Amino acid sequence: MKLVLSLVTGALLATLASPAAFAQDTTEKSKSVIKNREVRQQRRIEKGVADGQLNGKEARRLEAQEKAIKGEVRRDKADDGKLDAQEKAKITRDQNKLNRRIAKQAHDKQTQK
Repeated sequence: MKLVLSLVTGALLATLASPAAFAQDTTEKSKSVIKNREVRQQRRIEKGVADGQLNGKEARRLEAQEKAIKGEVRRDKADDGKLDAQEKAKITRDQNKLNRRIAKQAHDKQTQK
């Protein structure tokens, strides 16, 4: 899992550092923002488990919610290959909710046994 995360992070950094990344249209930028946020949230969940702030049940629930958001993105893009403004706003709201849930679960005094 750490190897995959390292590879994804490296690929994202390489993409962001390339000159072509600066020429992206708004669709590509929003896709990048959504993907980067998914990666950061996954990293927070993994860190919470490693630090003992999240127990296994909490981590599984958060990862299931993250997977649901990914599925939503995939379904929204299935019709025309793009996300419209409404779909982007809904995904952003869902990611905001997940972000708050991660913070809440990490600080709720439940720890791994």
